Amino acid sequence: MTSGNHYVIQQSDILSAVREKIAEVNTSLSTSKIDELYEKLSHLTNPDESIKISHNLSVQKIKQQDNLTEGSKCPICGGTLVKRVASKGPNKGSYFLGCSGYPYCKFTVNIKTQN
Repeated sequence: MTSGNHYVIQQSDILSAVREKIAEVNTSLSTSKIDELYEKLSHLTNPDESIKISHNLSVQKIKQQDNLTEGSKCPICGGTLVKRVASKGPNKGSYFLGCSGYPYCKFTVNIKTQN
């Protein structure tokens, strides 16, 4: 989804993304408009288990691609992959490729050899 009219986000980021978008357009929403948006979006928050499994398998398949390098296109959103260093967690200090579209696109893939 690279048209600029779509956002791919994790469910946990919906509220902050909506708040950010509201701030960009400098407007506020009425209670009825909020309810209307909720009705439109609520069915998307609990996808069928088969959809979740299919999505997870697709992401894993993409992450297993060996030809991804710095500067490659992100297979999720089409952004540019950039080399980064993990700053925390069990992989602290390890290199990985991350999408330049972060935080909207959180695609990452480990780099097998450190450069």
